[in-house]
This record gives sequence, structure tokens and C-alpha cells, in this order.
Amino acid sequence: MTAAEYGPSGVRVNAVSPGPTHTEGTDSLGEGLQQLAAQAPAGRPAKPEEIAEAIVFLATDRASFIQGANLPSMAAEPRFDRGCAADSAGHPMLANGNEPSQTSIRT
Repeated sequence: MTAAEYGPSGVRVNAVSPGPTHTEGTDSLGEGLQQLAAQAPAGRPAKPEEIAEAIVFLATDRASFIQGANLPSMAAEPRFDRGCAADSAGHPMLANGNEPSQTSIRT
């Protein structure tokens, strides 16, 4: 699914790439999460509410002209700012080796 493919139909396709985020799922990482986040520009893990605010913004009319964007959180690894890498088959991969997810929003 791409913004270029679905944009003419009124569908906005954007992504949010959060970096280290403090959640119930990351509680078990303990100090490891703090150490990982300390290397990122924000120097701390994100709160889930902070990531949610970025997603809410993309869903509003204030972001109506934003299409095909990958919005890295300020706590994201610096590599996200340079976009995605590709695996041997040419599929996009994030710095951590995972496939990027996209959030599509119908306006």
C-alpha cells in the first residue's frame, strides 16, 4: 500500500516510527530501555501518549497535505532519519531489521 497508489482516492498513507518507548511490554527491559534511549536524541524513552499524539496529528485535517511520510519520533534511532534500508530481496527494513509498518488514514 502506498500513498501514491491510494492518495487519489482520498486515503492518506503515513507511518510513525517510534524509538524506545516505555510501555508495559518494555517494563521487562528495565535499565536496558534507559540505556538504549540514552543514545537517542531525546535521551529518554518516549511515553505512549507522546507517540499517540503524533498519530492523532496525522489523522487530523491539520495534516491533510502530509502523505507518504515516515514520522520518526524524537527518541527514534538516528538511522530512521535517513529512511529505510532494504533486505536482499529489496523489501524495506528498519534499522532493527523489522519491516516498517504503515498507518493508513481515510479522510
